[in-house]
Amino acid sequence: MQLPLDDIMLPPPVSAFPPAPGWCLLALIILGLSTAAAIWAYRRWQRRRRLHQALIRLQQMTTGKQGSALCAAVNEWLKLCLRTYYPQALSLYGDDWLAFLQQHSGRPVFEPEEAQALAHGPYRPDIAADATRLCQQAQHWLLASDIPARGGPQWN
Repeated sequence: MQLPLDDIMLPPPVSAFPPAPGWCLLALIILGLSTAAAIWAYRRWQRRRRLHQALIRLQQMTTGKQGSALCAAVNEWLKLCLRTYYPQALSLYGDDWLAFLQQHSGRPVFEPEEAQALAHGPYRPDIAADATRLCQQAQHWLLASDIPARGGPQWN
């Protein structure tokens, strides 16, 4: 004799959605970290681009200049780099200007001869400054200062 049994009923297949809370949390963490990394990379790219533009601008501003014109051009470039973050520095000159530059670089960057050329060169027509050394030390100052950490020089 046969029993009146129904066929075996299989449960419905397990769905992938909604996922378990742990997977949702992991997806949110990955999304957040990816977004933070993209923002960090974009800001780093912007800072590097601004620094590169600043160094190109220094080269353009000092090409073919000697003596007091060179010193004035380097001073102008440094003040252009600073104007967004330190507007009070635009009115500094002489020894106060040198003290400000040293304070914001954290260490002495300018050699005594170049420092004197920066402080007093724009006002003395008989100043003899080595263009290559002065420009290199100005570049080193920019890289040693806190300007790159703030986003780099801004020309607009």
